Formats: sequence, C-alpha cells, structure tokens
Amino acid sequence: MDIKEFSEIIKERLEERTGLEVRLVEVTKNNSVILHGINIIVPDCNILPTIYMEPYLEAYEQNMSLEKITEKIINVWEREKEHNHLDVEWFRDFEQAKERVVYKLVNYEANRKMLENVPHVPFLNLAKVFYVAVYSEEFGNGSILIHNNHQQMWGVTTEELNEIATENTPKLFPAEVIGLEEILRKAVPEMAESFDMPEQEKPYMISNKEKSYGAAVMCYPSIIKEFAEQRKSDLIIIPSSVHELLVLPYEDGTDSFKEMVREVNNTKLEPEDILSYSVYVYRRATDSISIA
Repeated sequence: MDIKEFSEIIKERLEERTGLEVRLVEVTKNNSVILHGINIIVPDCNILPTIYMEPYLEAYEQNMSLEKITEKIINVWEREKEHNHLDVEWFRDFEQAKERVVYKLVNYEANRKMLENVPHVPFLNLAKVFYVAVYSEEFGNGSILIHNNHQQMWGVTTEELNEIATENTPKLFPAEVIGLEEILRKAVPEMAESFDMPEQEKPYMISNKEKSYGAAVMCYPSIIKEFAEQRKSDLIIIPSSVHELLVLPYEDGTDSFKEMVREVNNTKLEPEDILSYSVYVYRRATDSISIA
C-alpha cells in the first residue's frame, strides 16, 4: 500500500469517527522533501495541526491495525485541538515582527522551487532564507517562513530583511562551540583515552544553543574568524547537517572529507536535514569562505 492510498483510508475512518471534514495535504519540507499529512477541520479554528502519515504507514507495515492507528491519530488530535487559536495579528505589523526576523541556511539547488516564492540571499552554493521565530506558552518554539507575499505586505526589501536578520540571528540564536572530543567522551566514556590529540588538531562542533538550523553560524560575522585566529590556522568546514558544522584546522587535501560528507548524507541523515555535499574552506588571509 502506498502513502496516498493509506492516507485516503485513514481520512475516511477519521471522518466516520469525528463527524468532521478531513483534508489530505502535501507539505514540502527542506530539500523539496514532500510529506503527506491530514488536517481535521474544526470550525472557528485558525490553527490546523498537520498530522503526518508516514510514521503511521510504517506502523501499519509492522502489523499495527488500522483501528489502533486511527485511535492514536485521534488521541494526538484531541491533545492538539486544545490549542486551536493563536493571535497572529502582530505578524501583520512589521514593527512588531522584525524583532524576530532571523535566517537559516539551506541548499540552493535542492530548494530551487521553494526559493522562487521566498526572499533569499545566495551564499556560495547555499541560500539564506528568512523566517520569524515564534514563541508562545501554548505552542512553544516555532517559526513562520517569510514568503514573497509577506514581504510585499510589509513593504520591505530583501536587503532590509537581510540586514535585520544579520543583527538578530546571533542575538536570538547565539553560537555554541563544543569540542567533538567532549561529545564523544560523554557518549562513550570507556574509550576516553583514545580521543586524546593535540589541541591544534581537535575538531569542534559549531551550532547555535537551540541546535536548530545551527549551520547558519557559518554566516555569523565573527564566529568562524575568531575560531581560526585562536588556532592560527585556516579551517575546513564540514556541513554535518542543516543543524551544525564540524570545523577543524585545514590541511592539504579535502577528498577524504568530501567522501565522509557524502557517506553521512546518504546513510545517516534524513533527506530534509542535508545541507550540502560540499566541503568549505575558511582562509584567514582573506577572511573568506569558499567551496573546497
């Protein structure tokens, strides 16, 4: 059974159980990954939580019954519908919204269709896209991707968005640098002695404190430069995912790192978490980042 057939079956069962209209939706995520979901339509509700079908199809393929799956989805919906209204009028006022305008990095080519509809700034073979970081006590952390129609509503240029986001992003999502050695010691302490290496050779993980789209720190005005100055070395920047970077002193040759990135992207990451198949180099002499 494919995902569309499965979704239709679940849609019919949910409509029978709830007496409400159920809509099937396709949501395009990062890197043009399409997920299939459902919205249960509740009158006078300005928030329609999307419940994705892929995990439930997997459960069905592992012999969970349709009855059990339907019950689980209804339980999720019952919890979510308690928070069915969110005041978003502030979003229409750019003077209020601009305090939360930030950016993230995505792959340019893999998101080419999405980039037609959102303001963005090219960065090497990547793109900075802008969003409004949202927090509420009911819903926690969230985000609203800024589309061309939002930009037109506000009457602001892409250059203005970029200027505001360049100032806001490091403040709202400050960078965090953690030694990979420290991470590995915590994960497998019995192997601690094998992680000893000279300080100048140690790799570091750089992200933001939220660990969400932390690869954007590559564009922070000073974080990469300061890291290189501390180590008195050019740097290799490895895009572990959209959420973090692996950074280590530069040595001749990057082919082995390119192969590592390819292997991790193809076998370890979810498709929507891939940032790039490239490796990048920071040069102290020019204070610039380039594709290796």
